[in-house]
Amino acid sequence: MKARRIVNKLLETDDAADPKGYSLSTNEPTELMRGILRDELVEKGWRQIRVRPEDDGEWVVEAGFLDSGHRSYWLNAGARVAPVPTESPELRMKIMRLFKAAARRANMEVTDAQLEDLRPVYSDGFDLYSEFDDFEEDRGDWNVAIRFRWQPLQKFWSKASQALGYETQPYQQKKEPRKA
Repeated sequence: MKARRIVNKLLETDDAADPKGYSLSTNEPTELMRGILRDELVEKGWRQIRVRPEDDGEWVVEAGFLDSGHRSYWLNAGARVAPVPTESPELRMKIMRLFKAAARRANMEVTDAQLEDLRPVYSDGFDLYSEFDDFEEDRGDWNVAIRFRWQPLQKFWSKASQALGYETQPYQQKKEPRKA
């Protein structure tokens, strides 16, 4: 979004008598948080990420998680199809570590984070040699849902301002529709 469009949008709003004061007084920077957290999670193998608010200031992130260890084990074993992955305490801890590390990199203070859902995406195995036009089409090996609360840390705002308007990652680009 361009700065002129943002200012015009704020000027159209009845609540914004002073656009600068209105923008600085925003307590819940939800779109910024969604964008930054998504960028950090994509880098670590999370796909199809959705972040939504819940009641009482809680948030839920739902995503697909690529279990690279599981895939590489079966690929190195010469398998064409990886069987359904198995859940383990180590996997649950790894997912929570990755989520909390992504939140730290996004300059978010995450509290009360709980892994609510962890279940395999596929029931009949995953074709290790499948190719996707866009890597977001790969749903991952696990469906993950994490409930959490968060507060922006001091450097959150500078990171957010750097991220606005600079869609440099391939997954941030608008895709051309596929020709049939």
